[in-house]
This record gives sequence, C-alpha cells and structure tokens, in this order.
Amino acid sequence: MWLGVAVPALALAVLASRARLRSRAPSPAVPQLVFAAARAADEAQLRRRTEAEVLALGEATQAADASTTPELQHALDAYAAAGRVLDEARGLPDLAGVLALVREGRDALAGAPGLPLCFFHPLHGVAVLRTGWRPLGRRERLDVAVCQECADALRDRRAPEVLTDTTDDGRTVPYFELPGGRSVWAATGYGSLMSPLAGFNSRRTRAR
Repeated sequence: MWLGVAVPALALAVLASRARLRSRAPSPAVPQLVFAAARAADEAQLRRRTEAEVLALGEATQAADASTTPELQHALDAYAAAGRVLDEARGLPDLAGVLALVREGRDALAGAPGLPLCFFHPLHGVAVLRTGWRPLGRRERLDVAVCQECADALRDRRAPEVLTDTTDDGRTVPYFELPGGRSVWAATGYGSLMSPLAGFNSRRTRAR
C-alpha cells in the first residue's frame, strides 16, 4: 500500500523538479527581426519628431523681426539645411543631425548660442557641460559637450552610451569613429567639434 502511494508521489516530485528547471532555463534570444522592428519603430517616431521640430523652426524664423534678430539669416540657413538633411535622412544619425541643426537655428534666433546636443548620444538632448575626453587609442583630448548622464558615466569611469552608425563594410561602430570625410556628424560631433551648419555647408561645397 505504501509503495502504491510512494510511486505517484515520486513521479509528481520529478515533474515538479523538471518544471522548476524549465522555469530557470534562460529564455531564448530575441530574434534579430524583433530588434530590427524596434529600431524601425524608434526611427519612425524620431522622424515624426524631427519633422515637427523643423516645422516649428520655420514658423519661428518667419515670425522673427529682422531688425531685432541679427542672426536671422543664420537661423534661416540652419532651417534650410535641416530640411534638406531630413529629406535625405537614411537613419538615426541623420535624424539626430536634423535636431542638431534645429538647435543651432534656435540659438541663432535667441542671439545667445548655448551648448549643443550631447556629443556621445545627441538623442540624450542638450548638453549640460563641456569636458575633456580622449578617444581610445589616441593621444589628443577632445573638448566635448555632454549631457548629465554621459558626464556621470565619464566621472565613474564607465563607457557612456553612444549613438552608432554603420561602416562601409557593414560594421556597427560609434558614429564618431567614421572618417570625417564620410560623415558630417563625425566631423562636427553634432556641434561639439564644429558648427553642424558649417560642416553641412563644407560637405556640400566638396560635393560640387
């Protein structure tokens, strides 16, 4: 009698143990397709945001008084460049560049240039301070503008989150590792290293 009870009980224990092991097993990796879909959704959302930002800058330049806005032409040039980059944008780096140009245009309207977007990840927003940073494998230090999150990471000797781009051979790297001649954003650092508008104009001049 006891044996008849013990066998089912043992079987139940084995099944429960297997269930626990299955619950502890690592979940399967998320398919690459899911990552691609998420990135596409992020890009679509950012594109809508940049469209709204460019439109708002255009309205602000139209409403500005030339007699009281010395840098109005600068703002108009930034607006035109932002629109062109938006039309030709191929991914997040270009869309972030639109925001950098909009930022420059708004600074021109205000007549008081402020800090640009965060060097490491411009989608973090406007920088809060400038700091020295030495790229890996290089001797020179760069003076870059960073958001608070990236400033905290550098202070704690952690790698800040960076915006990535794709090399000609398909590798994903930090955007600033691309050659400046290939990427206007690598050359300008979204405003940390050079005016985005100046970099955009310089690239157009070379392309002619």
